[in-house]
Amino acid sequence: ILFLKSEDLKEDPAGVLRRVYKFLELSPVSDEKLLQIVSRRHINEQSFLHNADNGDKFKMLPSTRDLLTKFYKPFNQKLAQLLGDDRFLWDDVHHIERGERT
Repeated sequence: ILFLKSEDLKEDPAGVLRRVYKFLELSPVSDEKLLQIVSRRHINEQSFLHNADNGDKFKMLPSTRDLLTKFYKPFNQKLAQLLGDDRFLWDDVHHIERGERT
């Protein structure tokens, strides 16, 4: 099983795609083809939620985020431990979503 974080895909889409191709034991894709793939326009829920026309009406309430963070913390800890990868604790993501930088 290959576990990927959407944050990694956003930060380094070509690198993540290379990992997926390698994991699936597919022939490597040229840099040119990877550039074509990652340059395509993507339409998804996140782009809708971050559309300036929507303002703040789709932002999560801080109390809801805190509740979900507390609820999922033990599950995230177990996942990170099983995978041997602390990035799956998602500690860095919570600061970014609040507009803070670590």
